Amino acid sequence: MEKLGKPKANRLVFLTSPFQGHINPMLQLATILHSKGFSITIVHPQFNSPNPSNHPQFTFKPITDNLSESKVLQGDILGTVKALNKNCQVPFELYMKQMTEKEDSDDRISCIVYDGLMYFAHTVANNLKLPGIIVRTSAAAGIFNFTVFPHPHQQGYISLLGEAKASRLVFVVYPFQGHINRMLQLATFLHSKGFSITIMHPQFNSPNPSYHPEFTFIPVTDNLSESKLLPGDLLGDIKVLNKICQLPFELCMKKMLEKEDRDNPISCVIYDVLMHCAQTVANRLKLPGIALRTSAAATILSYFAVFPNPLEQGFGSLLDSMAEEFSTELQSLKLKELHASIKTEYPPDAVLELRAIITSAIKDSSAIIINTMSYLEREALTKIQDIFNASIFPVGPFHKLAPTASNSLLQEDRSCISWLDKQTPKSVLYVSFGSIVSMTEDELLEVAWGLANSELPFLWVLRPGLVRGSDLLEPLPEIFKKRVEERGCIVEWAPQQDLLAHSAVGGFWTHCGWNSTLESICEGVPMLCRPFFGDQFLNVRYVCHLWRVGLELEELEREKIVKAIRKLMVDGEGEEVRQRAVEFKDKAKLCQIEGGSSYCSLNDLAEHISSY
Repeated sequence: MEKLGKPKANRLVFLTSPFQGHINPMLQLATILHSKGFSITIVHPQFNSPNPSNHPQFTFKPITDNLSESKVLQGDILGTVKALNKNCQVPFELYMKQMTEKEDSDDRISCIVYDGLMYFAHTVANNLKLPGIIVRTSAAAGIFNFTVFPHPHQQGYISLLGEAKASRLVFVVYPFQGHINRMLQLATFLHSKGFSITIMHPQFNSPNPSYHPEFTFIPVTDNLSESKLLPGDLLGDIKVLNKICQLPFELCMKKMLEKEDRDNPISCVIYDVLMHCAQTVANRLKLPGIALRTSAAATILSYFAVFPNPLEQGFGSLLDSMAEEFSTELQSLKLKELHASIKTEYPPDAVLELRAIITSAIKDSSAIIINTMSYLEREALTKIQDIFNASIFPVGPFHKLAPTASNSLLQEDRSCISWLDKQTPKSVLYVSFGSIVSMTEDELLEVAWGLANSELPFLWVLRPGLVRGSDLLEPLPEIFKKRVEERGCIVEWAPQQDLLAHSAVGGFWTHCGWNSTLESICEGVPMLCRPFFGDQFLNVRYVCHLWRVGLELEELEREKIVKAIRKLMVDGEGEEVRQRAVEFKDKAKLCQIEGGSSYCSLNDLAEHISSY
């Protein structure tokens, strides 16, 4: 005879949401029902999973969610819930099918009890013809909120609440380290606002899709290999990439448009300005194009400041007579200082031709996103607004938009952090010249002996390819290595943001690329600046002469290097620079908090894209 009150099907499957205030009530309910004779299986995402040892009477089953604590943006509950429901449905349904196939006749699944935030469980329960019971851990009145707008899409309430009608964004990346990272950081932020993201990239130097499972990655045929791109020939690389990638990019876009989901159409194309062919494609397909500038706003103005119509004027003729005059576009800089931003070894006509093409693309764009902060470049941003008939969004610093993720194309050596942990506060000079700068062997030796003779601790990133014609560290003599011993740490590549935030780092010797400049400013680290090409020279003018948060090193000569290092790190002469670096860090924080200029500009950008 069957025992009175024993359920015929007595296993309950609980599906929890991975938030503290949701996990606890679910486990409490499960405990009550277990005391009534039910067997309990707790299915939960791997992220923020409950501790099985606290409930040995339950069976716990983690399911893949493709999330981690570093992937979940703080405060972005809506984005996290959406990602959980998207990522967990298939693994949950597969597990449930396995359970139903193996279930004991005396221990059959009675129903699925699921947190209301894990709403995909209702679909799975229907597919498997199992009862589904929803648990609301909040007040009963909260359910009423969902009945206020019973048919939101039909009645138009969704648009009032700010949901984008066209929610897929196509990002076109330029395949070099400092450009890829910033694109992915911006994409991560916009994904948190509810946009779907497609990353289109050349096959050469392509990003790793596994770091961003929430994005769709589409490689564009480029017929390139590392051997076809000349080391250091940035101008040639840009020209070749745009020429080769334009047609396959356009074909990919056409296929996307033919197959696009009515509920998820393409909203716009966001492209790195160095991939200017994307704006041409956007124009042909009648899609909005948004230009993304990963360098300073002032670099855009430098195109106009020296030659308003660069292809119609002789290179240098204007500067010969007006070099000492202040720029009309940037009153704080002289023409000769802006001219530094086009200082290059390339033929002048080729440089100006590229700048004219990029300027034309920017003029065709419907908006311009710039990796900067208003307090740094207020004058430049105002002028850009006057020149271009487009909305301007200064939303930097990009590297603060999303949690740090290993998007590096080079293998990071994190052992250097352990070395830093042993150093005293503000004692170490961090040295890195970025991912594409190259120098001669003689220049490298001057840097090395300058570091050695400074008698200060240093952490030096000496990446393969830094020395022209050499991939290894042979140029460093054994006598140098013995001289620095424990005082110096040399690695091939490092997690720069982590190093600059480390308490032991007191200075940064940099090439003054814009990414490195912003990262240093945000951590309050004063800079020793030695530019090599392009906008690095313009950045130095800002860092050392306008903002005064760094010192300029004009020559790679060991005695001058020693003097500059000691002035930056320890001498009284450098105290003002060190203090101003801290002040600029505080200003950068204010830009990023709620109500700050970058915070507001980011939200304005999301609204602008939603309006397409």
